[in-house]
Amino acid sequence: MDITYIAIQTIIIRFIYDSQVQKQDHVSNLMSVTLVSRQVIRFLWRKAIIGLEEAHSVILN
Repeated sequence: MDITYIAIQTIIIRFIYDSQVQKQDHVSNLMSVTLVSRQVIRFLWRKAIIGLEEAHSVILN
């Protein structure tokens, strides 16, 4: 299974679990969604950079 898929699933599951356990108000739920989407974007951005670096090293070699 792709590590990207697993990481995104883990982040989403954690968010759902947190919101169920704490029964947060609407504002903090929105803040949590923003935080989760930031984590996902940051993770995908890192994956993209690593992919570019690997592609670049393959081209050079």
